[in-house]
Amino acid sequence: MSFNLMANLVSWNVRGLNWPNKQEDIKLFLQIHKVGLIGLLETKVKLHKTDYIANNIFPRWKWKHNFHLNLKGRIWMAWNPAVYQVDILSMSDQYIHGMALQLHTNKSFYITVVYGQNHIVQRQILWDDIISLAPQSKA
Repeated sequence: MSFNLMANLVSWNVRGLNWPNKQEDIKLFLQIHKVGLIGLLETKVKLHKTDYIANNIFPRWKWKHNFHLNLKGRIWMAWNPAVYQVDILSMSDQYIHGMALQLHTNKSFYITVVYGQNHIVQRQILWDDIISLAPQSKA
């Protein structure tokens, strides 16, 4: 049995999604590389533009961002619901963590998209958060 499964996972520091040509580049990349789940970092999109841009890049996909924890909305996670089911378990201004289920194989895994702060004090908070995520990831 052969089918076109979009199962690949990608994380991409896009350094801004405001330009239509960057959005088209991502859409093309998702198709060519059969990506079904992506973490986008450093999106630089204003909150009022997120729905428009996300719906342009990810039509019929589901997605989450961390704008309510960081005014810059530095992290987005998006997935094709025909390929993955994702439950977001926790997030901060530096990560989004969830449980993903690949529907065609019925295999689940934890996924964490991280974009750390530059300052050591803020970065220590991220390390503490990651350590606290580890016990639930052993299940």
